[in-house]
Amino acid sequence: MMADMGCSSGPNSLLVVSKINDVIDEASRSINRQCPQFGVFLNDLPGNDFNALFNLLPAFKQDLEEDKGSSFGPCFVSGIPKSFYRRVFPDKFLHFVHSSYSVHWLSQVNKSHQNENVPRGLVSENGEALNKGNIYIADSSPEEIHKAYYAQFKKDFTLFLKLRSKEMVSQGGMVLVLQGSFNSDNPDSIYELLGSTLQDMVLKVTN
Repeated sequence: MMADMGCSSGPNSLLVVSKINDVIDEASRSINRQCPQFGVFLNDLPGNDFNALFNLLPAFKQDLEEDKGSSFGPCFVSGIPKSFYRRVFPDKFLHFVHSSYSVHWLSQVNKSHQNENVPRGLVSENGEALNKGNIYIADSSPEEIHKAYYAQFKKDFTLFLKLRSKEMVSQGGMVLVLQGSFNSDNPDSIYELLGSTLQDMVLKVTN
């Protein structure tokens, strides 16, 4: 049993599953054993377009059979619409967990902006935004912003690992891909560029 946490809905959602299948198939052939059955669970928030994801499955399974033969698997794929900051699976259920560029999305929802996943501490007591003009941690962001994002990520990531530790079997595997910076004083400039572009777009609309 394997799970992709934060799978999204595009073609890349099944890329990891395909690669894992390749590895297990090769390992099984090397020791002359029948390839095991696969249970794959694609997890994302309920708002994800699972219909688009499910529409990719017939072609995915056909390619799998053509590439590896009818004796491979079978591979059962299911969608799990739920936040991975809560329990998603039964105890000792998963053998492998994967998440690519999803765990860095925070769980904290700002009560004044229900659609924004932002940590506490980004607004002053008088309601003024402390990170004004930025969509992420920038060179101009005050120290409070760094501390707020770090505290929320630490809380969320610890919770994520605790939840998965209950759901995974002993000796299970996990691969997480996250984006970050080695130096908090030098954040990734791509976000500053994106933020600047969004500001220009807003100015054009309002003017």
